[in-house]
Amino acid sequence: MVRQAEKRAVDLLRDHRAALDTLAELLTARETIDGSVVLDVLQRQDGQHPAAAGKPTPSP
Repeated sequence: MVRQAEKRAVDLLRDHRAALDTLAELLTARETIDGSVVLDVLQRQDGQHPAAAGKPTPSP
């Protein structure tokens, strides 16, 4: 069971690597970001536009 959870965690990290890199860059530049920024980055990675999901795009 632990190995399955580890595999799932690793797969999720690989699948979202581009978003994680983007978030790391934002955190380096801003030191803090809120949940709406995280959601925006994840939606952009998944090919969704934030407006299509009913969420405003945060300003940089």
